[in-house]
Amino acid sequence: MNHLKINASWILFAAAFSAAWQVQPETFSHKVTDSYEVTGASKIWVEGTSTIRNWTCEARETQGSVRMTWEDGFTPVIESVQISIPVGKMDCGNGAMDKKLRKALKFKETPNMLFELNEAFAVTEADADSIEVTTDGFLMIAGQTRRIQLTQYASVLDDGSVIFRGSIPISMKDYNIKRPSALLGTIKAGNDVVIYFELVVARTQDAS
Repeated sequence: MNHLKINASWILFAAAFSAAWQVQPETFSHKVTDSYEVTGASKIWVEGTSTIRNWTCEARETQGSVRMTWEDGFTPVIESVQISIPVGKMDCGNGAMDKKLRKALKFKETPNMLFELNEAFAVTEADADSIEVTTDGFLMIAGQTRRIQLTQYASVLDDGSVIFRGSIPISMKDYNIKRPSALLGTIKAGNDVVIYFELVVARTQDAS
């Protein structure tokens, strides 16, 4: 999700470091560029509240890619990043709620939620199996772009893909989103929601 590109990605910046984390410096004698894509194993969902109960909507599809280059065998440099979540593929487990969510997110005008990396501030080892990455970036929802900072945790899976876990608290008011309601407004969604993500990316090709 004003933004430098129609992309995103606080999440994928961590991929560069996670992959480099696994690679020994002597492996390379020159620059190497790798491409990654978001896989179907990824999970992104939104949790919120209402005047009667909590609710959850899951993204049934997430699209994304990233290219990054290592210099001197160990320093990752992001070349390009793209992530897009189709609003029409959001599933709340209730047809009426699905329609209200799409209307609130202005699906016809802006069919995708977008994310874009601006800058990474820190990369530290969180534990033996993951690293912590703090990033600054842009989030676009319902045609509105806001700058956000967040922390996520990256781990390398057995098949060589990388998973990033984290969450983003969001205020609907900040994005000029009209809160979904029902029964003439007697039931209304809460203003604050949280986006949770478990994003899995896999390397697609190497180029030198």
